[in-house]
Amino acid sequence: MAMDEARRDLQDRLEEVLGKEHALTLMAALPPTEGATKADVANLREDMRAMEARLETRLATKAALEELREDMRAMEGRLATKAALEELREDMRAIEARVNERIDLKVESSENRVIAAFRKELVAQTRVFVFSTLTAVVTVGGLAVVAGRVG
Repeated sequence: MAMDEARRDLQDRLEEVLGKEHALTLMAALPPTEGATKADVANLREDMRAMEARLETRLATKAALEELREDMRAMEGRLATKAALEELREDMRAIEARVNERIDLKVESSENRVIAAFRKELVAQTRVFVFSTLTAVVTVGGLAVVAGRVG
């Protein structure tokens, strides 16, 4: 209250010196007389501490988000590597299948050539055996005819 009285006294004196209109203009330009109390200052400090805590939380959250982004980038790299490895495995399986198919064809071809060579030899040996046996039979038959006439 003492501030309000001092303000009124100042206004009265200004009216005496400057006149009522100038005194009112000057008084309007002065800031209000309400002073901050200890409670106001304490509340302001609490508000500032709360704001500081919120800022620290936001900064910590931003740091955590940036760390999370870095982790995600690293995981993307690993996923890309895993995808590339899986693609490589698929390519290797396809190559293996083609190689196995070619090997199977070559084995089958070799098998057919061996069978053909075996048949050729078997036919040749059978021909030799048949002609040898036929020759032996004719020879024995001829000897039997000769022996029958001689004896």
